[in-house]
Amino acid sequence: MLRNHATLGCSTIPAPRSFADPAYRGSDLVHVAAEYPDPDHPVRVAIRDHKREILRYLAELAAAAEETDPGKTAATVLTLADGAACVRVSLGDTGAAGLAREAAARLLAHH
Repeated sequence: MLRNHATLGCSTIPAPRSFADPAYRGSDLVHVAAEYPDPDHPVRVAIRDHKREILRYLAELAAAAEETDPGKTAATVLTLADGAACVRVSLGDTGAAGLAREAAARLLAHH
């Protein structure tokens, strides 16, 4: 079970080394979504579908790790990942990915 927890916590949170790159500007999906404000635009629909697929995959990992609420666990891990990217870009904090991975590991260890 611990192996599945480790996989779940690290599968979507960016690697700390990518955050160290001075050229890192955050998620390409967020940048593209900002260019298409209409939520029904095909680009936004594709982005939403992609994020839902990530959530589905994370929920499968959570279920395999015997999490009691795989959907909530998946959403939490994705939120940590997206939050880390925002903190990296807005604050320049290159340690945000590592913090998000640590937070995911702590949360998953309590289940």
